[in-house]
This record gives sequence, C-alpha cells and structure tokens, in this order.
Amino acid sequence: MNDYELDLNALWRTIYGEAEPGDELDAIAIGWTVLNRLKWPNWPNTVRGVCYQPRQYSCWNSDNPRLAHLNEVSPDSTNWTRYCYELAQQLLCDNPPPDPTNGATHYHATYIKTPQWARGKTPTLETDWGKYTHRFYNDIDTPPPRSAVQALEQERPIEETRTVKAGKVGGAVSGVAVVAGAIAEAGPAMPVLKQAADFIQSHATLALVLFGVAALLAIGSMIYARIDDRRRGLR
Repeated sequence: MNDYELDLNALWRTIYGEAEPGDELDAIAIGWTVLNRLKWPNWPNTVRGVCYQPRQYSCWNSDNPRLAHLNEVSPDSTNWTRYCYELAQQLLCDNPPPDPTNGATHYHATYIKTPQWARGKTPTLETDWGKYTHRFYNDIDTPPPRSAVQALEQERPIEETRTVKAGKVGGAVSGVAVVAGAIAEAGPAMPVLKQAADFIQSHATLALVLFGVAALLAIGSMIYARIDDRRRGLR
C-alpha cells in the first residue's frame, strides 16, 4: 500500500473502533481529533502515526478484546464499516466535512472516571447518541507524549496506581511499628511517655502479631496490585 492507503486504512479503522456505532457525529468528531493532532508539534506527522501511537486510541491497545476483529474487518462488512471508510476518505480529501469539535485533540467516554487531564476543562462537544457519550476538548495543555511511557503517565499517573498506593500503606504500617518501638525504648527515660511505654510493653506480643499481620497484608496487596496492573497493561 502507498502512503495514502496506509493512512486511510488506519483512519477508518480507528473511527470504526472508537466511535459509537451509528453515531455519525461521533465518528466525524473522532476523525477530526486525528487530523487536529497533525497540526501540533511532537505528535506524529502522519495520520497512521497518530492513530497507532501507543495508549492514545484505546481500540489499538493490546488488551482490547476486539483488536483482532478491528484488524480483519472489511469496509464492506456492514453499512457502518462502509460509512467509516467513506468518512475517512472525505476527511483525507481537500474539502473535508467541517470540524464539529472546534479543534479538539482529546476526548474520553463518560462511563470511565474523568481523566486527570480533563479535570476542570470544558468540553467543546458531547456526543450522546446511543449507549455512550464522548466529551471532546480543544484546550488540553498536556504536552504530546514522546513515548508510550509518557502516554501512560498522562493516562494514569504512577502515583494513582494501586501498586504505589499499596506501597504507601505498607510504609505507613512500618512507620507505626517504628514509632511504637521508639516509644517503648524511650519510655523509661522519659516519664511523660512511661504510661504509653508500659502499655506497649505489657501488650508486646499482641502488638507484634497485629503489626506483623498488617505488614503481610500490605505486602500481599502490593504484590497482587503489581501483578494485576501488569496483566491489564497498566503499570
């Protein structure tokens, strides 16, 4: 395939994979986000490059259960695939249909938690025909990612991953244990802490068991979160 055919193939399949089936406005808007990204520095400079950039259009994510279908479906499979194909042709011509998003480069579905990059922003368009609603934005100041790692960081900052959160819990448990140990040691030398020290010493075995169980639970949670995040292609 030549460059035009490669771009056309990527664009119509992206529209088909992302848009609400039957929602023509949604399809046009999603197609325009691809074209709008071409106007900005650091985004790929080809339509296919924008479409296939990792973690940007989720239909191309490796964990998408419909990825095989997306790669194999034909423009003539259904009326909707034919529409997406012909729309992509129109978007790539010299006189494309008007951009209903007013220059949007980003969008998200409302059935997910609002992404960090969209918080406090006002959408330029909402497509609410059918089952899903997409919100489009033209004022996202997040710099275009240069790599899949940066793209994933924008989608889900590492501080918000369960792995890190579980680690913080484990750290907190360890911190409590350290503080308790320090009080127990300092108590005899500091009368103001003597009562607390006596309590800790009199319940030392129980306290150690509880701290041990809490630490094990925190470590187990962190390990599970790490494995599950990797399985889901997150972090």
